[in-house]
Amino acid sequence: MKLLNDKILIINTYDSNNIKIERHELIFPTSGSAVLLESKVLDSDIWYCMLTNTNSLKFFNILDLLGEHLKQVMDKTAVIVLDMPFEPFLDVIDTIYEEVVIKHNIPPSQIVFQSSMRDADIYNQQLALKYNQRPIRIIWFSALEYWAIDYMSVATTNTLSLKPYNKKFLNLNRRWRLHRPVLTLLLYHKGLLDQGFVSFGPCEANLKWDRVWNTMKIISADNLEITNAISQSESIKDMPPLYLDTDELHTNRAELTDSTAKYYEDSYFSVISETTFYYKESTQNSRFITEKTFKAIIMNHPFILVAIPKSLEVLKELGYKTFSPWIDESYDQEMDDNKRIIMVANEIERLCNLSQQELEKFLVAAKEICSYNYNILKNKKTFIYEL
Repeated sequence: MKLLNDKILIINTYDSNNIKIERHELIFPTSGSAVLLESKVLDSDIWYCMLTNTNSLKFFNILDLLGEHLKQVMDKTAVIVLDMPFEPFLDVIDTIYEEVVIKHNIPPSQIVFQSSMRDADIYNQQLALKYNQRPIRIIWFSALEYWAIDYMSVATTNTLSLKPYNKKFLNLNRRWRLHRPVLTLLLYHKGLLDQGFVSFGPCEANLKWDRVWNTMKIISADNLEITNAISQSESIKDMPPLYLDTDELHTNRAELTDSTAKYYEDSYFSVISETTFYYKESTQNSRFITEKTFKAIIMNHPFILVAIPKSLEVLKELGYKTFSPWIDESYDQEMDDNKRIIMVANEIERLCNLSQQELEKFLVAAKEICSYNYNILKNKKTFIYEL
Protein backbone atom coordinates (compact mmCIF):
# COMPACT_ATOMS: atom_id res chain seq x y z
CA MET A 1 0.00 0.00 0.00
CA LYS A 2 1.31 3.46 -0.85
CA LEU A 3 0.09 7.00 -1.24
CA LEU A 4 0.03 7.88 -4.95
CA ASN A 5 -0.03 11.64 -4.39
CA ASP A 6 3.28 13.45 -4.31
CA LYS A 7 1.45 16.16 -2.34
CA ILE A 8 -1.77 16.35 -0.34
CA LEU A 9 -4.54 17.65 -2.60
CA ILE A 10 -7.17 19.99 -1.13
CA ILE A 11 -10.17 21.40 -2.99
CA ASN A 12 -10.63 24.67 -1.15
CA THR A 13 -14.12 26.04 -1.70
CA TYR A 14 -14.56 27.80 1.65
CA ASP A 15 -14.32 31.18 -0.07
CA SER A 16 -16.72 31.25 -3.03
CA ASN A 17 -14.73 34.13 -4.51
CA ASN A 18 -11.44 32.22 -4.38
CA ILE A 19 -12.08 28.57 -5.28
CA LYS A 20 -8.79 26.77 -5.77
CA ILE A 21 -6.79 23.58 -5.64
CA GLU A 22 -4.14 23.54 -2.91
CA ARG A 23 -1.21 21.15 -2.76
CA HIS A 24 0.58 20.63 0.53
CA GLU A 25 3.62 18.61 1.46
CA LEU A 26 2.85 15.13 2.74
CA ILE A 27 3.55 16.20 6.31
CA PHE A 28 0.16 17.83 6.80
CA PRO A 29 -1.22 16.95 10.23
CA THR A 30 -4.83 18.05 9.79
CA SER A 31 -5.44 15.88 6.73
CA GLY A 32 -5.49 12.59 8.59
CA SER A 33 -3.68 10.90 5.74
CA ALA A 34 -0.88 9.76 8.04
CA VAL A 35 -3.40 8.19 10.39
CA LEU A 36 -5.11 6.50 7.46
CA LEU A 37 -1.85 4.98 6.26
CA GLU A 38 -0.78 3.87 9.72
CA SER A 39 -4.15 2.28 10.42
CA LYS A 40 -3.75 -0.24 7.60
CA VAL A 41 -7.53 -0.13 7.11
CA LEU A 42 -6.94 -0.05 3.36
CA ASP A 43 -4.89 -2.59 1.47
CA SER A 44 -4.82 -0.78 -1.89
CA ASP A 45 -2.75 2.11 -3.13
CA ILE A 46 -4.37 5.43 -2.26
CA TRP A 47 -5.09 8.58 -4.24
CA TYR A 48 -6.05 11.17 -1.62
CA CYS A 49 -8.07 14.38 -1.87
CA MET A 50 -9.47 16.57 0.92
CA LEU A 51 -12.84 18.28 0.43
CA THR A 52 -13.59 21.45 2.36
CA ASN A 53 -17.36 21.41 1.96
CA THR A 54 -20.33 19.74 0.30
CA ASN A 55 -19.85 21.38 -3.09
CA SER A 56 -16.11 20.89 -3.55
CA LEU A 57 -16.42 18.19 -6.22
CA LYS A 58 -18.83 20.30 -8.29
CA PHE A 59 -16.11 22.79 -9.24
CA PHE A 60 -13.48 20.40 -10.58
CA ASN A 61 -13.62 17.34 -12.82
CA ILE A 62 -12.45 14.33 -10.86
CA LEU A 63 -10.85 12.87 -14.00
CA ASP A 64 -8.65 15.94 -14.38
CA LEU A 65 -7.59 15.66 -10.77
CA LEU A 66 -6.82 11.95 -11.01
CA GLY A 67 -4.78 12.28 -14.20
CA GLU A 68 -2.62 9.22 -14.83
CA HIS A 69 -3.95 7.50 -11.70
CA LEU A 70 -7.40 6.99 -13.23
CA LYS A 71 -6.21 3.77 -14.87
CA GLN A 72 -5.14 2.31 -11.51
CA VAL A 73 -8.52 3.16 -10.02
CA MET A 74 -10.41 1.60 -12.92
CA ASP A 75 -8.14 -1.47 -12.82
CA LYS A 76 -9.01 -1.71 -9.10
CA THR A 77 -5.40 -1.53 -7.95
CA ALA A 78 -5.96 1.84 -6.28
CA VAL A 79 -8.74 3.58 -4.37
CA ILE A 80 -9.84 7.21 -4.25
CA VAL A 81 -9.92 8.53 -0.70
CA LEU A 82 -12.14 11.62 -0.38
CA ASP A 83 -11.70 13.15 3.05
CA MET A 84 -13.92 15.83 4.63
CA PRO A 85 -12.77 15.95 8.26
CA PHE A 86 -14.05 19.34 9.39
CA GLU A 87 -17.69 19.58 8.31
CA PRO A 88 -20.82 17.67 9.43
CA PHE A 89 -22.95 17.80 6.29
CA LEU A 90 -23.99 14.39 5.02
CA ASP A 91 -25.13 15.56 1.61
CA VAL A 92 -21.51 15.64 0.48
CA ILE A 93 -22.07 11.91 -0.09
CA ASP A 94 -24.80 12.77 -2.62
CA THR A 95 -22.19 14.81 -4.48
CA ILE A 96 -19.74 11.90 -4.49
CA TYR A 97 -22.31 9.60 -6.12
CA GLU A 98 -23.39 12.24 -8.61
CA GLU A 99 -20.02 13.73 -9.57
CA VAL A 100 -17.81 10.63 -9.35
CA VAL A 101 -19.80 7.38 -9.53
CA ILE A 102 -22.64 8.29 -11.89
CA LYS A 103 -21.05 10.98 -14.05
CA HIS A 104 -17.79 9.09 -14.68
CA ASN A 105 -18.72 5.44 -14.00
CA ILE A 106 -16.03 5.03 -11.37
CA PRO A 107 -16.77 1.84 -9.39
CA PRO A 108 -18.15 2.58 -5.90
CA SER A 109 -15.87 -0.17 -4.58
CA GLN A 110 -12.90 2.08 -5.43
CA ILE A 111 -14.16 5.10 -3.52
CA VAL A 112 -13.58 5.65 0.19
CA PHE A 113 -15.24 8.55 1.98
CA GLN A 114 -13.47 9.50 5.19
CA SER A 115 -14.99 11.99 7.62
CA SER A 116 -15.71 12.82 11.24
CA MET A 117 -19.43 12.22 10.67
CA ARG A 118 -20.60 9.31 12.80
CA ASP A 119 -23.77 8.84 10.75
CA ALA A 120 -22.15 8.73 7.31
CA ASP A 121 -22.50 4.95 7.05
CA ILE A 122 -26.28 4.92 7.55
CA TYR A 123 -26.79 7.78 5.12
CA ASN A 124 -24.51 6.12 2.59
CA GLN A 125 -26.54 2.91 2.60
CA GLN A 126 -29.70 4.93 1.96
CA LEU A 127 -28.09 6.75 -0.96
CA ALA A 128 -26.79 3.56 -2.55
CA LEU A 129 -30.39 2.35 -2.74
CA LYS A 130 -31.58 5.71 -4.04
CA TYR A 131 -29.02 5.77 -6.84
CA ASN A 132 -29.20 2.01 -7.50
CA GLN A 133 -25.48 1.65 -6.88
CA ARG A 134 -23.28 -0.49 -4.70
CA PRO A 135 -22.30 1.55 -1.63
CA ILE A 136 -19.00 3.38 -1.45
CA ARG A 137 -16.78 2.57 1.54
CA ILE A 138 -17.07 4.68 4.66
CA ILE A 139 -14.35 5.42 7.19
CA TRP A 140 -15.07 7.29 10.41
CA PHE A 141 -12.01 9.33 11.36
CA SER A 142 -12.23 11.17 14.68
CA ALA A 143 -10.08 13.92 13.19
CA LEU A 144 -10.68 16.62 15.77
CA GLU A 145 -9.96 14.23 18.60
CA TYR A 146 -6.68 13.36 16.86
CA TRP A 147 -5.93 17.03 16.35
CA ALA A 148 -6.80 17.98 19.95
CA ILE A 149 -3.99 15.89 21.39
CA ASP A 150 -1.50 18.46 20.08
CA TYR A 151 -2.98 20.99 22.52
CA MET A 152 -2.74 18.92 25.69
CA SER A 153 0.58 20.53 26.54
CA VAL A 154 -1.09 23.92 27.13
CA ALA A 155 -3.61 22.54 29.62
CA THR A 156 -2.08 23.77 32.87
CA THR A 157 -5.30 24.72 34.61
CA ASN A 158 -6.50 23.68 38.04
CA THR A 159 -10.20 23.13 37.49
CA LEU A 160 -12.99 21.97 39.80
CA SER A 161 -11.34 23.24 42.98
CA LEU A 162 -13.42 23.31 46.15
CA LYS A 163 -13.94 27.08 46.25
CA PRO A 164 -16.68 29.68 45.80
CA TYR A 165 -17.73 30.24 42.17
CA ASN A 166 -19.12 33.62 41.16
CA LYS A 167 -19.59 32.26 37.65
CA LYS A 168 -21.02 28.80 37.20
CA PHE A 169 -20.51 27.87 33.54
CA LEU A 170 -18.53 28.64 30.39
CA ASN A 171 -20.24 28.96 27.02
CA LEU A 172 -18.04 29.93 24.06
CA ASN A 173 -19.75 30.95 20.82
CA ARG A 174 -18.56 32.40 17.54
CA ARG A 175 -20.74 31.79 14.48
CA TRP A 176 -24.45 32.46 14.91
CA ARG A 177 -25.61 28.95 14.13
CA LEU A 178 -29.30 29.10 15.01
CA HIS A 179 -29.22 27.01 18.19
CA ARG A 180 -26.71 29.45 19.70
CA PRO A 181 -28.90 32.57 19.67
CA VAL A 182 -31.88 30.45 20.77
CA LEU A 183 -29.99 29.09 23.78
CA THR A 184 -28.53 32.52 24.60
CA LEU A 185 -32.04 33.96 24.53
CA LEU A 186 -33.37 31.22 26.82
CA LEU A 187 -30.55 31.87 29.30
CA TYR A 188 -31.28 35.60 29.12
CA HIS A 189 -34.96 34.94 29.73
CA LYS A 190 -34.09 32.83 32.78
CA GLY A 191 -31.68 35.47 34.10
CA LEU A 192 -28.72 33.11 33.78
CA LEU A 193 -26.35 34.99 31.47
CA ASP A 194 -24.79 36.81 34.43
CA GLN A 195 -24.05 33.47 36.06
CA GLY A 196 -21.80 32.29 33.25
CA PHE A 197 -18.83 33.28 31.14
CA VAL A 198 -20.56 33.65 27.77
CA SER A 199 -19.11 34.90 24.49
CA PHE A 200 -21.68 35.99 21.94
CA GLY A 201 -21.30 38.95 19.63
CA PRO A 202 -21.39 40.02 15.98
CA CYS A 203 -19.56 37.56 13.78
CA GLU A 204 -19.37 36.66 10.09
CA ALA A 205 -21.78 38.66 7.92
CA ASN A 206 -22.17 40.88 11.01
CA LEU A 207 -25.16 38.87 12.20
CA LYS A 208 -27.16 40.50 14.99
CA TRP A 209 -30.42 39.75 16.78
CA ASP A 210 -32.63 41.46 14.19
CA ARG A 211 -31.22 39.18 11.48
CA VAL A 212 -32.17 35.94 13.29
CA TRP A 213 -35.30 37.02 15.20
CA ASN A 214 -37.92 35.90 12.69
CA THR A 215 -36.05 32.66 11.96
CA MET A 216 -36.03 31.83 15.65
CA LYS A 217 -39.78 32.43 15.76
CA ILE A 218 -40.38 30.17 12.76
CA ILE A 219 -38.23 27.27 13.92
CA SER A 220 -39.74 27.42 17.44
CA ALA A 221 -43.34 28.05 16.38
CA ASP A 222 -44.65 24.74 17.72
CA ASN A 223 -43.18 25.27 21.19
CA LEU A 224 -45.08 27.65 23.46
CA GLU A 225 -42.27 27.95 26.02
CA ILE A 226 -39.74 29.18 23.47
CA THR A 227 -42.19 31.44 21.65
CA ASN A 228 -43.12 33.05 24.98
CA ALA A 229 -39.44 33.51 25.84
CA ILE A 230 -38.86 35.20 22.46
CA SER A 231 -41.86 37.52 22.83
CA GLN A 232 -40.82 38.47 26.37
CA SER A 233 -37.14 39.05 25.59
CA GLU A 234 -37.13 41.83 23.00
CA SER A 235 -34.75 43.74 25.28
CA ILE A 236 -31.96 41.29 24.44
CA LYS A 237 -31.55 43.19 21.16
CA ASP A 238 -30.17 46.13 23.16
CA MET A 239 -27.74 43.98 25.14
CA PRO A 240 -24.06 44.80 24.46
CA PRO A 241 -22.01 42.07 22.76
CA LEU A 242 -20.67 39.43 25.14
CA TYR A 243 -16.88 39.17 24.88
CA LEU A 244 -14.41 37.15 26.94
CA ASP A 245 -10.77 36.84 25.85
CA THR A 246 -11.30 38.65 22.52
CA ASP A 247 -13.75 40.86 20.68
CA GLU A 248 -12.61 39.49 17.30
CA LEU A 249 -15.03 36.67 16.53
CA HIS A 250 -14.46 36.39 12.78
CA THR A 251 -11.41 34.12 13.06
CA ASN A 252 -11.93 30.44 13.75
CA ARG A 253 -10.13 29.59 17.01
CA ALA A 254 -10.06 25.83 16.81
CA GLU A 255 -6.78 25.68 18.69
CA LEU A 256 -6.64 25.70 22.49
CA THR A 257 -4.81 28.68 23.98
CA ASP A 258 -4.08 29.84 27.50
CA SER A 259 -6.26 32.93 26.99
CA THR A 260 -9.35 30.98 28.05
CA ALA A 261 -7.75 29.02 30.91
CA LYS A 262 -9.06 31.31 33.64
CA TYR A 263 -12.65 30.82 32.47
CA TYR A 264 -12.35 27.06 32.88
CA GLU A 265 -10.75 27.51 36.31
CA ASP A 266 -13.39 29.93 37.56
CA SER A 267 -16.47 27.94 36.50
CA TYR A 268 -17.50 24.36 37.15
CA PHE A 269 -19.09 23.20 33.90
CA SER A 270 -19.11 23.98 30.20
CA VAL A 271 -22.07 24.44 27.91
CA ILE A 272 -20.67 23.29 24.57
CA SER A 273 -22.61 24.63 21.60
CA GLU A 274 -21.49 22.13 19.00
CA THR A 275 -21.53 22.77 15.25
CA THR A 276 -24.83 20.99 14.59
CA PHE A 277 -27.96 20.83 16.73
CA TYR A 278 -31.14 20.74 14.67
CA TYR A 279 -32.27 17.24 13.81
CA LYS A 280 -35.92 17.67 12.93
CA GLU A 281 -35.29 20.54 10.53
CA SER A 282 -32.43 18.97 8.59
CA THR A 283 -31.72 15.26 8.33
CA GLN A 284 -28.52 16.11 6.42
CA ASN A 285 -26.66 16.94 9.64
CA SER A 286 -24.61 14.22 11.27
CA ARG A 287 -23.53 13.73 14.84
CA PHE A 288 -20.14 15.41 14.83
CA ILE A 289 -17.84 15.82 17.85
CA THR A 290 -15.45 18.71 17.34
CA GLU A 291 -12.52 20.36 19.09
CA LYS A 292 -15.06 22.30 21.18
CA THR A 293 -15.81 19.15 23.17
CA PHE A 294 -12.24 17.87 23.27
CA LYS A 295 -11.08 21.24 24.65
CA ALA A 296 -13.33 20.67 27.67
CA ILE A 297 -11.89 17.18 28.09
CA ILE A 298 -8.36 18.58 27.94
CA MET A 299 -9.26 21.27 30.45
CA ASN A 300 -10.85 18.74 32.85
CA HIS A 301 -14.21 20.46 32.65
CA PRO A 302 -17.57 18.66 32.86
CA PHE A 303 -20.02 19.62 30.16
CA ILE A 304 -23.50 19.74 28.72
CA LEU A 305 -23.42 19.00 24.98
CA VAL A 306 -25.72 21.19 22.88
CA ALA A 307 -25.75 19.00 19.79
CA ILE A 308 -27.59 16.54 17.56
CA PRO A 309 -29.46 13.96 19.70
CA LYS A 310 -27.49 10.93 20.86
CA SER A 311 -24.18 12.73 20.48
CA LEU A 312 -23.14 11.61 23.97
CA GLU A 313 -23.40 8.06 22.65
CA VAL A 314 -20.65 8.90 20.15
CA LEU A 315 -18.35 10.01 22.96
CA LYS A 316 -19.02 6.76 24.77
CA GLU A 317 -18.19 4.82 21.60
CA LEU A 318 -14.85 6.64 21.59
CA GLY A 319 -14.19 5.43 25.13
CA TYR A 320 -15.16 8.45 27.22
CA LYS A 321 -17.47 8.72 30.19
CA THR A 322 -20.20 11.33 30.42
CA PHE A 323 -21.52 12.95 33.59
CA SER A 324 -24.78 11.23 34.50
CA PRO A 325 -26.18 11.21 37.18
CA TRP A 326 -24.38 14.40 38.22
CA ILE A 327 -25.67 16.07 35.09
CA ASP A 328 -29.13 15.07 33.86
CA GLU A 329 -28.28 13.87 30.35
CA SER A 330 -31.79 12.86 29.33
CA TYR A 331 -31.71 15.83 26.94
CA ASP A 332 -29.42 13.78 24.69
CA GLN A 333 -32.22 11.29 23.98
CA GLU A 334 -34.83 13.92 23.08
CA MET A 335 -35.40 13.97 19.32
CA ASP A 336 -37.59 17.10 19.30
CA ASP A 337 -35.14 19.98 18.86
CA ASN A 338 -37.19 22.58 20.72
CA LYS A 339 -37.83 20.30 23.68
CA ARG A 340 -34.15 19.33 23.76
CA ILE A 341 -32.89 22.91 23.94
CA ILE A 342 -35.37 23.68 26.73
CA MET A 343 -34.11 20.62 28.64
CA VAL A 344 -30.57 21.93 28.19
CA ALA A 345 -31.53 25.38 29.49
CA ASN A 346 -33.35 23.84 32.47
CA GLU A 347 -30.35 21.70 33.38
CA ILE A 348 -28.05 24.72 33.17
CA GLU A 349 -30.42 26.48 35.58
CA ARG A 350 -30.41 23.52 37.97
CA LEU A 351 -26.61 23.30 38.00
CA CYS A 352 -26.31 27.03 38.59
CA ASN A 353 -28.49 26.69 41.70
CA LEU A 354 -26.75 23.78 43.43
CA SER A 355 -26.51 24.12 47.18
CA GLN A 356 -23.01 24.22 48.70
CA GLN A 357 -23.30 20.58 49.73
CA GLU A 358 -24.58 19.55 46.29
CA LEU A 359 -21.80 21.51 44.61
CA GLU A 360 -19.10 19.84 46.68
CA LYS A 361 -20.41 16.39 45.75
CA PHE A 362 -20.62 17.45 42.10
CA LEU A 363 -17.04 18.74 42.05
CA VAL A 364 -15.61 15.57 43.55
CA ALA A 365 -17.55 13.23 41.25
CA ALA A 366 -17.02 15.32 38.11
CA LYS A 367 -13.29 15.62 38.77
CA GLU A 368 -12.96 11.85 38.80
CA ILE A 369 -14.78 11.54 35.46
CA CYS A 370 -12.77 14.40 33.96
CA SER A 371 -9.50 12.79 35.02
CA TYR A 372 -10.58 9.51 33.44
CA ASN A 373 -11.46 11.25 30.16
CA TYR A 374 -8.23 13.24 30.12
CA ASN A 375 -6.20 10.05 30.41
CA ILE A 376 -8.26 8.34 27.70
CA LEU A 377 -7.44 11.18 25.30
CA LYS A 378 -3.81 11.40 26.37
CA ASN A 379 -3.23 7.71 25.70
CA LYS A 380 -5.46 7.36 22.64
CA LYS A 381 -3.98 5.40 19.73
CA THR A 382 -7.02 4.61 17.59
CA PHE A 383 -8.84 7.35 15.74
CA ILE A 384 -10.09 5.63 12.63
CA TYR A 385 -12.79 3.02 12.11
CA GLU A 386 -14.21 1.41 8.99
CA LEU A 387 -18.00 1.32 9.26
